[in-house]
Amino acid sequence: MKDMPSNLAVIRCPKCGRLVKIPRIYASGIGGAKKLAVRHEKHFLIIGFDRYGIVRYTDSFDILSEPSFSDVVTLTCPQCKRLIAISSDISYGKFAIDHQDHVVLIYKAGNKIEFEVIDVIEPLKGPPEVGLIRKILRNITPNELASILMFILKQPETKIFVPASIIDDVKKLIRKLFGISAPNVEIGMPRVYPNEMTLDFFINKIEHVQHLSTEEAIEILRESFELISSLCDSITKIWRLYNIDEACKYLNQLKTSSKSLYNIVLELIRIKC
Repeated sequence: MKDMPSNLAVIRCPKCGRLVKIPRIYASGIGGAKKLAVRHEKHFLIIGFDRYGIVRYTDSFDILSEPSFSDVVTLTCPQCKRLIAISSDISYGKFAIDHQDHVVLIYKAGNKIEFEVIDVIEPLKGPPEVGLIRKILRNITPNELASILMFILKQPETKIFVPASIIDDVKKLIRKLFGISAPNVEIGMPRVYPNEMTLDFFINKIEHVQHLSTEEAIEILRESFELISSLCDSITKIWRLYNIDEACKYLNQLKTSSKSLYNIVLELIRIKC
């Protein structure tokens, strides 16, 4: 059962990097997304929430101004019935038409045009609330936090050392990510995982989620662990059903696509190819 998220979400715009704080909304069903748009000067930030109120989609669309010449393609906004003119010179791309309280997103490929209408929302004023990951990173480095995640992933009962100021935050993070009811966390100097090649994947994830709402950050990290678990299970199954050579072929394919994930999996299942 998922925890109920807070009523606010903090999102980073993928185009300009600006943080925005908006009320959390919920999609109506599985697989769908409820989208909102936030105006950012020359582009729109588009945000999609799932049925649990977790941000699943972010994108940016440049605002397209009305063409000043006659060679255009026209369509009608289904919400306000306003006529939209698109230059015929645009053969491919995605862009936004600003209609104040809503935005029309245009997808054009050759002569084919698709569009969707999304309501525009004003972000809430004031600095975003500091999320759990950011609180922790004020006291330890991303490398040290990545090490904590790797230690727990490899051996859930291992003892973790952190500064006293964040011991409760780290326990909360471990409980949420790994489902460990009583994390073995004590006050002390954080340790760095001995095989630093395994940390790149987590460091990149931490950098990505550190400014997000706690709910979004937790969900992204949790899904990363699910991916790692699935990869380990798949390779172990291939090893048992066939042989180590077949498992190594799978591992080599993983190494080509993601060396950081490869290093983690290799550390967890201890295959020697």
